[in-house]
Amino acid sequence: MIYSDYIASIIQKTLKDDSKIVGEVGCVDSSESNIVSGPFKKKIELTDQYGTQYLVTIQETEYTSVMGKVYTYET
Repeated sequence: MIYSDYIASIIQKTLKDDSKIVGEVGCVDSSESNIVSGPFKKKIELTDQYGTQYLVTIQETEYTSVMGKVYTYET
C-alpha cells in the first residue's frame, strides 16, 4: 500500500526514458485499486516502436500491518 504508487511511477519514468524500444507510455491507472480493503493495483499501458501494445501491472500480493498481521490478496 505504501510503495505501490512509488514503484509504478519509477517504472513509468524508466519506460519513458527508453526511446529505443518504447514508443508511447500512458499514465498510471489506479481505477481497479480497492482503497478500503486492497489490493492496490496500478496499470501502465505502453506501445513499442512497432505498434504492439503492452500492459504493465503492479499489484500488492501481500500486506503486513503495523501490528504484524499479514494479509494476502488473490492474484
